[in-house]
Amino acid sequence: MVTILKLKMQNFTLRLLLKKIPLYMAAVGEKATKAAAKHTDGLITVTKPNKSKEIFEIFDKAANEEGKDPTIITVLSDLVVIF
Repeated sequence: MVTILKLKMQNFTLRLLLKKIPLYMAAVGEKATKAAAKHTDGLITVTKPNKSKEIFEIFDKAANEEGKDPTIITVLSDLVVIF
């Protein structure tokens, strides 16, 4: 998303193009995941394979409740596997 900011000076007009910088939040638990969906543009999470689906569902539901489309929100995930 790009915003054009016009600053009118005495003898000229300055136009600035402002691009929104995305803000991501790291979260693992339910409360933090909901906060990420509500306040940010994306989620960074590290979960065990059996927990990742639940975290993604929490994130998607919270994003929908905020009027955001979870299919266009970035989710970065790394699975933790312990041998």
